[in-house]
Amino acid sequence: MLSIQTILTYGVIILAIILVISGIVGIVNYIRKNAGHVTFAGVMKSFFKGIGWPFIWMIEFVGLAITFL
Repeated sequence: MLSIQTILTYGVIILAIILVISGIVGIVNYIRKNAGHVTFAGVMKSFFKGIGWPFIWMIEFVGLAITFL
């Protein structure tokens, strides 16, 4: 039987990986859309836009983790 702490630890790691992947997807979409004029600020903005929803889910999950611990 897995302990709650183990499940939460792996859950946070998986969520962090999902955040990074969604941010990279945001950057790739931005670069594809603006092939001619890519700015660093635009890349950063698209990274955080890509993170948007998964980030909210991660906050939810961490809140649940704290509740259970």
